[in-house]
Amino acid sequence: MLAYVARRAASGAVVLVIVTLLIFGVSRWAWPEDHGNRSYAAQVGHNVERALLHLDFGHACGWRGFPPVHSLWVRGIAADLFMLAGGLALGVLGGVYGGIWCARRKGTRRARLVESLAVVAYCAPVYAVGLGLIYLFNPEIGVWSNPWFFDVRPTAFVSPGASPWGWFRAYLGPWLVVAAPLAAACLRMTARVTREELHADHVRTAIAKGLRQGRVVRRHAATGAYPAISSLAWGYIPIFVANVVLVEWVFDVPGFWFATKRALNQDPHVAGFDIPTAQALALWSAVVIVVLSILADVALAALDPRVRQSGRP
Repeated sequence: MLAYVARRAASGAVVLVIVTLLIFGVSRWAWPEDHGNRSYAAQVGHNVERALLHLDFGHACGWRGFPPVHSLWVRGIAADLFMLAGGLALGVLGGVYGGIWCARRKGTRRARLVESLAVVAYCAPVYAVGLGLIYLFNPEIGVWSNPWFFDVRPTAFVSPGASPWGWFRAYLGPWLVVAAPLAAACLRMTARVTREELHADHVRTAIAKGLRQGRVVRRHAATGAYPAISSLAWGYIPIFVANVVLVEWVFDVPGFWFATKRALNQDPHVAGFDIPTAQALALWSAVVIVVLSILADVALAALDPRVRQSGRP
């Protein structure tokens, strides 16, 4: 297992180096006038070394005073990680338990209703869902004002150490929105595989021994869906990260990805394209995708020994 993890980590590091070369190589090729007389290879190599070894991404030209991009990243990394962790946990766990619940009630109206709602959640754009929830339940502008949730004021997002309940209350709305498509996909996958596993020999043996249906579904049939869920999560990671970026825009979550709008010149108060910030955002997204992909690979290898023995997912 350790050898498998080491191989996945090494391949992830190679991918990050290649992505970094592309990020800085494209900008050097597209805007050569901004890089002086230094040769193409020397300039790109210098930028890659500065970014990967020193976490120096230059200065953000889209902010007053041109602060270092590294400062913006440090300021927003905690919120990004909170969004990733909470969204993944709610999406995977909610989808798996929802799929088990539907599998136990196959053919019932309640199960069909839940699966139909899952299809809607999977297809609905997260930014539209987020805006709709804000207009419905925001404490200040909502139709049905809710003083506890869907508050998008910058002061609402506090650290968990300062106010655990305030931190949870502020992030719960964004977590639910970003987790909904992933939960829907996991629910459908879990329900389908679990229903197929109900006809397997070991499950039929457990039923013949007199075990309760709920225990048989949870402990015997549903376990066959876990490797499939890991594979599904692995393929869904880039979409999940893109959804986190959109949800941070909608809910004004103070993460580093919130700077994407201004860096791409989508802010009417900013003129020009903030290349250093856009490069840092692209690299940060690549790091997150690679790390989450490695974790998904490790989870799949732990659940399915055949993957671990083959040495590749």
